[in-house]
Amino acid sequence: MPQITLKSYQQAALNALEAFARAAQMKGPALAFGEQAGRPYNPDPFGAVPCVCLRIPTGGGKTVLAAHAVPLLARAWRATDAPVAVWLVPSDTIRSQTLKALQTAGHPYRAALQTHYGTGLKVCALEDVAQIAPPDWARQAVDRSPRKREWMTVKHGARAVESMVAYPQSQEKAPAMVVIHEIFGMTDWVENVTDEFAEAGFLAVAPDLLSGMAPGGGRTKDLPASEVGQVIRALPPDQITADLNAVADYIRKLPACNGRVCVVGFSWGGAHAFQFATNRKDLAAAFVFYGNGPEAAAIPRIQAPVYGFYAGNDARINATIPETQAQMKAAGKRYETVVYEGATHGFMRAGAQPDATEANRKARAAAWARLKELRPSFR
Repeated sequence: MPQITLKSYQQAALNALEAFARAAQMKGPALAFGEQAGRPYNPDPFGAVPCVCLRIPTGGGKTVLAAHAVPLLARAWRATDAPVAVWLVPSDTIRSQTLKALQTAGHPYRAALQTHYGTGLKVCALEDVAQIAPPDWARQAVDRSPRKREWMTVKHGARAVESMVAYPQSQEKAPAMVVIHEIFGMTDWVENVTDEFAEAGFLAVAPDLLSGMAPGGGRTKDLPASEVGQVIRALPPDQITADLNAVADYIRKLPACNGRVCVVGFSWGGAHAFQFATNRKDLAAAFVFYGNGPEAAAIPRIQAPVYGFYAGNDARINATIPETQAQMKAAGKRYETVVYEGATHGFMRAGAQPDATEANRKARAAAWARLKELRPSFR
């Protein structure tokens, strides 16, 4: 069955929804709603989560509109290519009908979703969610790598930071790259991207900053996935800096290192890579992927060049770039940014997935090309 062409009033409704979501991301849902609707916003019962009602005529195609709204809100509100959407219906009969339509190949309702998510789309009843296995593509990529990798324990004070080291296949000494993980902790993807830095000619090390923070002194793998973000947000900033300094000192002293140390981070890790540049004077460079900048007072301490990699569809982070650029310029610091149009927050991970969007795939490839062009600067 062909995809349904939206009527003008349906497209207008989606346009209004997108405008509200983008405004809510910048200003909060209450202010965004007041500006668009001209009346007070009722925050109950969803609190900070935007909640609006689109008034559509009876027979106006509410289900197909909902199918288009999922990717729209994923981009505009959450800046993600991999959303989880809960689809609520008023009766068991409609539930069965909607589920069947969304699961049937070629159905226009499914086509509205599959246009955005391809083979990565999964539609299931709520009771079947637990049966969805996590993707193992990153683990498989790591296991296939021909490069040497090893886990090391970097000790400083009372801390013991479990860290994965990946070695480039070269007889020459290489610059080091300290890889700071996302808010999800030390995942298979972090191991994979660390190995990719080794492939690009860096002696790469990824510390698990949750080392010792799990029950029994464990690390990321020993925490329930649902608790990782909460534990990471509670990490003391001084502990993070001390862990990174210890790992940087460790990797620089390895015989395979040429003495130059860079840092890279992604999202949460990107912000901490930028912050680390304010705390360590001998860094060769900082590579910041879709992370915000440090406080203005810390910027004069930066000695290394900072290279920013940002997604075009990432309003929350991109809104911080102009101020950071101005602060870096005023302090006489080097800050070179690239924004990859059409890409979303997290494109280095999302662009590597088998079901990656074209924009994220291109952004990831362009980012790697830029990194490899800069690599000779650190000989």
